[in-house]
Amino acid sequence: MKQQKIQDLLKFVDFVQKTFNSYLNNTALTTINKIFCLQIKYNNLFLKEKEIILKFKKFKSQTLLKKKTLTEKQFIELLFICFEIIKKIEESYIKNLQSVNLVYLDYDSWELKRTQEFPNSLVTNIETAIENKSIYDIILTGSFATNDYIQQWSDIDLISIVDLDYLTKENIKLLKRNIKEIDLEVFKICPLQHHTSMVLFRSTLNLYSESYFFPFFLFTRSISFCKNKKIKISYFETNNKKSREKLIKKEQYFKEIYKIKQPINNYQLKDIISSALNIPFTYLHAKKIYVDKKESFDKLKEYNTIKLETLSYWSNFRTSWPKLNNDRRKIKQIFFGQLLLNFSIKEIFYRFYFEKNNYLINRKTFQNKIIETIKLLKIMNNEIKNESDINKSNFGFKTKRL
Repeated sequence: MKQQKIQDLLKFVDFVQKTFNSYLNNTALTTINKIFCLQIKYNNLFLKEKEIILKFKKFKSQTLLKKKTLTEKQFIELLFICFEIIKKIEESYIKNLQSVNLVYLDYDSWELKRTQEFPNSLVTNIETAIENKSIYDIILTGSFATNDYIQQWSDIDLISIVDLDYLTKENIKLLKRNIKEIDLEVFKICPLQHHTSMVLFRSTLNLYSESYFFPFFLFTRSISFCKNKKIKISYFETNNKKSREKLIKKEQYFKEIYKIKQPINNYQLKDIISSALNIPFTYLHAKKIYVDKKESFDKLKEYNTIKLETLSYWSNFRTSWPKLNNDRRKIKQIFFGQLLLNFSIKEIFYRFYFEKNNYLINRKTFQNKIIETIKLLKIMNNEIKNESDINKSNFGFKTKRL
């Protein structure tokens, strides 16, 4: 199978999944519309299922070409056409893909459930959500799953696996409410968290790529709230184009940060630090070396061309990170527990609410470290660019990946 065709397929699935994720997490529909309508108009659909293609073309001619934005009803209609396409892709290719069974961490042995760090209110909302048939499972990943989190620093990483076979236009709003109630509890625990719950289609597990989605090992260090013991994934072996793009975007991100002249606050600073600490992880993934964030620092030491001093500066912030006092935590609970702010408003609010971080950073040192980080990323990107992909003929269906 041609590599470009695989990339087109995965790009489409990834795009629809991210768009759906934004919709569930209350990102303004007008913002989603601008991106979704523009992308979907020019997407190269390569399936032979005439019924779906005709349905899409009819929608395109009647709606997309006439309007720059869609009503919520039209937006959902287009989403479900895309869901049909994804399910047809799944039916067409799953039988030709190699599979792997990954074992979850044991839920019953997990120490944090119903504790102050992962309270009963959050567990209850998750348990309520998984009663919805369209939710196949909800899994917890990251440091909260492995019990090595840092209080008021670590994010709560939840992934809702949505089953498109059970998702209908009638229950999509219930699913949206389920996700919203979970996120409200998460933001009470992690007020500076920069992302909401993530969504993964169950169909994606049958059309998988580590480059586009999550590395396999993430599932082996996750907890299933449905108490599933393992998960089966059917995957494509792809090149590292998508991972390389992520590394390039990091360099662009820090160039934009360097342009910021005004003082920054906790919310912005945490985002910058987290992005810097993800550099080893992103770099190694671009080289098709799949390790977790913690292991990535040790693995990076094997590369003599990479200097770790710059990354040590960012890493030190985690242990010295200030804790929110009770008053600020109370204000945050009112905002997210009662006013039900969406994620876009949450981001705007935090940009103005938290105090400036003059006491946390020396501005001159900070700017110098930003410059060093940009140089580091430039070295990494040049190295990845100069490397040629090995064994391209192995990409596609049958591989010896695992």
